Amino acid sequence: MKDNLSELSEVLIAESLISENDAYLYEKQADKEGFSLYQYLFIKNIISENDLSYHISHYYKIPYINIEYYLPSYLPEIKETEWIENNLAIPIKKVNHNNGILFVVLSELNNIKEIEAYFKKQYKVKIVEFLVCEETKLNKYIADFIKSKAPEEQIASNTNLHIPTAQNIVEKKMIDKSEETEANIGNETESQNDKPLVEFIQKILIDSINGRVSDIHFEPYDNYYRIRFRQNGELYDTSIPPFYIKDKLTEKIKNISKMDINSVMPQTGRINLQIFGERDVDFRVSTFPTLYGEKIVMQVQDPDLAKLDLNSLGLTPDQVEIINLKQEEKSGLILFTGAPRSGKSLSAYNLLEKKSPQKLNIYAIEKTTSLKIKGINQLLLNPNSGLKPVDVLEQLIYQDSDIILLEDIQQKEELYNLRRLSDKGSLIISTLNAKTLREAILKLMKMGMSIIEIVNEVKMISYQVMIAKLCKECKVKENWSRIPLINIGFTLNEIDLYDKTWTTYNSIGCPTCNNRKTKGSTVSFQILNIDEKLKQLIYENANSKSEEELLELLLSGATSEIKHSILDKIKKGEISYGEAENYFKKI
Repeated sequence: MKDNLSELSEVLIAESLISENDAYLYEKQADKEGFSLYQYLFIKNIISENDLSYHISHYYKIPYINIEYYLPSYLPEIKETEWIENNLAIPIKKVNHNNGILFVVLSELNNIKEIEAYFKKQYKVKIVEFLVCEETKLNKYIADFIKSKAPEEQIASNTNLHIPTAQNIVEKKMIDKSEETEANIGNETESQNDKPLVEFIQKILIDSINGRVSDIHFEPYDNYYRIRFRQNGELYDTSIPPFYIKDKLTEKIKNISKMDINSVMPQTGRINLQIFGERDVDFRVSTFPTLYGEKIVMQVQDPDLAKLDLNSLGLTPDQVEIINLKQEEKSGLILFTGAPRSGKSLSAYNLLEKKSPQKLNIYAIEKTTSLKIKGINQLLLNPNSGLKPVDVLEQLIYQDSDIILLEDIQQKEELYNLRRLSDKGSLIISTLNAKTLREAILKLMKMGMSIIEIVNEVKMISYQVMIAKLCKECKVKENWSRIPLINIGFTLNEIDLYDKTWTTYNSIGCPTCNNRKTKGSTVSFQILNIDEKLKQLIYENANSKSEEELLELLLSGATSEIKHSILDKIKKGEISYGEAENYFKKI
């Protein structure tokens, strides 16, 4: 190791990001240009700031934190703001346990012993625990905090919340440069005292949209409060606001959702987020009383997701061709099936969005999802109203409908009425929970349809799975192995048919993906196209074969098994063996 290299250089060398010679040259050049080594590396695009934070966190085994989600006004008392600003280290939480623990965020670990000694003395604690985040974020955070302490910035006598406005937190692609535009929750005008809470809620909602999150969970516990996002079917922490905010936060969400703020009984409501006057996103809100307060779950209902191109959903060109053909049908059933949270409702809405409401009479009967589509008659069923899907379908017989979407067929009576509507000339689009294509067909049979009736009345059955995509920022190569392929469901004979020279990947976790190793999702499809050729095959064998044998003949008409589609995505480096195995363990 060269003499007099900084501690950061030693970290980056140990993490195999730079060589000793590079470190020496970078330090010399950084000093010459008046930068710290950290600043020089990311300003010159040598190492991204995300990577710097990740490798500092990884090397020292210090947790990474996205400090943007931590409200400055809820910090422990800051005794010397000038010292905090000069040393770029800020305490975010003090726990009175085991003689006191103080959690401190910094970006580098220079002078860490001096920093630790300072905080121990100032806050009279025995232990200082460090967390790391990007220097740029930390600089802005501290600057915002200091600004919030200025007298003119004080907001209310009982709270000093200082939260960035919506314009600062929306991704650039969502920002209208006009100074008059803004993102609003509903049309309420909030008092100055309420404004910080509303802006905090607004930030969480916008982050969920940008991250393509399906659900948001606000959860109170005995001594802490957390907010979690569900993405790709999995929950993860996104914010841990101060504990004492929980009651005010719950009350404000209930108020915005038009709920009774004085009732602790389970309630449902809705929030509409208007983004710069160009885009409306709904959030279906549900409360549930728990031991430590009311838990709130919001379902994100972004209509833009229904406008995705079919190719972007993960379909192959052949599968896109089948769906484009089937959406021109005038009657019959089109079913999108899959496990819960596999994206089947999104696929159904995508098909519905392609239809022209100017020329057609279209209805959408929804149980949980509601993506607003202009010109379509939509009904979101409220379980407390007493109105059941069967009753609604009965009435639609007299509504001269061209297309009907019913979310999630659950009962035999629902399927029966859908079949009646199809007989009267309506095209039916619906979803069905099933873990495999075979299970979807068996469910139809259990609800009263024979194989012959299925091929006569159903035009297409699509089965899909959603799998998390590898984070591109921390994707690394891994060795090819046949064991994961066996776990996914391939036989040794099938494996031997594949070329084994492709590169496979995994992810190691980084700040970009919040150390989750995945970012975004991809969908794989298997489609059963019930065309005239397949019908004829079933007709010819109807009298000589059993229902089970006819089922096998029917399944033979499907596109290749889902495992082949998943393998293609593994070979392209989109998903890992591990994520594929996790899916197959669930079915």
